[in-house]
Amino acid sequence: MTEKLDAIIVGMNVAGATVSKELASLGVDILVVERLSKDRIGEKTCGDGLEKHEFRRLNLPIPKGDFIIRDITKGELIAPDRKSSIVAQAEGLGINRYHFNQHLVKSAINAGVRIKDDTLALSPLLEGYGDSKRVSGIKIRDKKGEIEKIEAKMVVDCSGLFAKIRNQLPISWWVSEKVSNEDTAVCYRETRVLNYDLDELFVRAYFSEDVAPGAFYWIGCRDLRSLNIGVGVLRVPGYPNPRRQFYTELLPRHPFLKKGKITWKSGGIVPARRPLECMVANGFIAVGDAACQVNPISGGGIGPSLFAGKLAAHIIHKAIEKKNTSIEFLWDYNLKYNHQYGFIQAGGHAMRLGLFSLNDSDINKMLGAKLLSDEEILYAIEHGKLQSGFTSKLKMARKLAKYPKLLLALRKMQIHMEKARSLYLEYPETPKDFLEWRKKVRRFFSIR
Repeated sequence: MTEKLDAIIVGMNVAGATVSKELASLGVDILVVERLSKDRIGEKTCGDGLEKHEFRRLNLPIPKGDFIIRDITKGELIAPDRKSSIVAQAEGLGINRYHFNQHLVKSAINAGVRIKDDTLALSPLLEGYGDSKRVSGIKIRDKKGEIEKIEAKMVVDCSGLFAKIRNQLPISWWVSEKVSNEDTAVCYRETRVLNYDLDELFVRAYFSEDVAPGAFYWIGCRDLRSLNIGVGVLRVPGYPNPRRQFYTELLPRHPFLKKGKITWKSGGIVPARRPLECMVANGFIAVGDAACQVNPISGGGIGPSLFAGKLAAHIIHKAIEKKNTSIEFLWDYNLKYNHQYGFIQAGGHAMRLGLFSLNDSDINKMLGAKLLSDEEILYAIEHGKLQSGFTSKLKMARKLAKYPKLLLALRKMQIHMEKARSLYLEYPETPKDFLEWRKKVRRFFSIR
């Protein structure tokens, strides 16, 4: 039996819950297909933080609810030798990621969203020929093991980095871009509760090739006894298992953590790059991790997913009203996302490549000489570029005069961040100019 809908959303983490609620509020007939049971949605490896600057930039209300654990007023970036650090006066919220996602799910249900939980999205359905070929629905397997085809005018893939539907679309489609392992990080995280109070609340990220090659590890207080601890490792050839790194490298460096009682543990893979070059096709949109909508420096993806979810919903609503779900009509999603946030991700991607091309000795020198101040780090995370005064500071860095290669590498990183931002701010207004733009982007990122 075939069910016909306006839209099907695959996945109900932050992106899927947001898209579905917005569409239901606009009167669009939708169905969410979610592989987990409703009470497990939101079980995801996360740093448990929200960055307020993302909500302000994207004109989103800062979330409120009992899922908020505490305000975060500062963060520390620690050098590999742990002798130097940058203390950034930041504004953020410590949250219970699971409860936050459950809040979004309940809000969506209250708006009239229907969910098929414990249901696997198996593959996309396609119809038409040539340039008019479109996504027309999906094939699913429900909790009883029954296979069903569901047809819809739009399919929205919010299924995470592995993008269950997007990755099965025709390879010639622009939206089928493959995300390389080198542009993702594997993470392992635990929450542990101590039997005594710490002296202070803190959030610390550590550079270390030995613990977290290509990424970083973190220790953050949820309260004075409960901590979120994790390791991220870039997925390059020969990368180590982050869980093993957690036990063999992280814990020996911070022995007080061994006394904590484990209350949660999980692993996962996250994107660490610019957004997908194209996020739409005929009858199709990708949102959230499925479209690589994550800040490549901080790993924050909640703000971008909320923004992209709202943006996608309003464009889908218009497309259904106009009876036009072509790639040309949906193109505005690419354009608006990249002009408002994607260009920041692109700059952050260039910064990540620059920072993690340095070895531990270089980073010790850089942080020890205070070449990057707390304000500059915050500015880079928020804007995907370094402040203009950074160039003058490099020229005056007499302490590093005997390390010309390091100074050159930092200057190149700054230039590359500016170029990456510019490329995404020049995102083509129509599909006809896309291939030429994509050629420039791929040439730029392939030479890093």
